[in-house]
Amino acid sequence: MTSTRAERDFGPVWVAFVQAIRELLAMMRDVPERRHLDPYERWTGAVLEVVLRDRLVYELQRRWLTLREREDGAETAELLYGEYQIFPEVVGGIRERFRRRGGRRSAPLIREGLSIGKTALDSLLDLFDDLPLLIKGPLEIFAELMDIMKGPSAE
Repeated sequence: MTSTRAERDFGPVWVAFVQAIRELLAMMRDVPERRHLDPYERWTGAVLEVVLRDRLVYELQRRWLTLREREDGAETAELLYGEYQIFPEVVGGIRERFRRRGGRRSAPLIREGLSIGKTALDSLLDLFDDLPLLIKGPLEIFAELMDIMKGPSAE
């Protein structure tokens, strides 16, 4: 590959991904019919804080580099990187539509964004299935948070 490790570190795209999820969750809080989930707000903040901890980000970066350095894993590592790199742009598009359409009509857009994020997280968990509980546990709870906040698909 022509790119260097410094150019393709997974840590920064993970952090941007989590920040994009944070933005979607904030948008969902502005949807009146989802206000019953307000009690989850403090827990949400705690989950987001944990999945941004240096140790967790470092471990994801290390696992991604290990996958990338494998002859049979380099392409998969790059595809995973791309999936995470694109996500903040998707959220930017949702943000623009959210501003134009208003809360009620935007809930499906936000749900779609959370579903896409959850799919990306599921891919990561599948590829790095042997993560230690210290890392895998918070990631599984992060996935559950996305499911809780998006709610049922037909509301």
